[in-house]
Amino acid sequence: ASATYDAGAFVGGIIRRYSPGAAFTDCTPTATNIVGAIPGAVVNQSFLTIIANLGSGLMTLGAGTGVTLVGTTTIGSEQARLLLGQVTGSAAVTLSNIFAWNIGTGGTQVAGLN
Repeated sequence: ASATYDAGAFVGGIIRRYSPGAAFTDCTPTATNIVGAIPGAVVNQSFLTIIANLGSGLMTLGAGTGVTLVGTTTIGSEQARLLLGQVTGSAAVTLSNIFAWNIGTGGTQVAGLN
């Protein structure tokens, strides 16, 4: 089933998702909630987030209100993605894909900077 992430867990955290079989779409928190979860947040401040798909279905990441996604927004079965978040306003955040890696096959890199 699809989920919307908690902003406190999302900022600088590791999101682990499991959904057997079917493809699914999860959504980031809103930009307002992300900014609110960063103590003393200022424009251009950055943070890292890892999202891991522990299931067998393809995962797609959707953007919450005020969030811009840059690069690949899918996470394959047993893969993880590292995202770089940047505060671009009080209600605006950009999340850029840095790279993905396989978590079920010894951690080999899947793709970088896409």
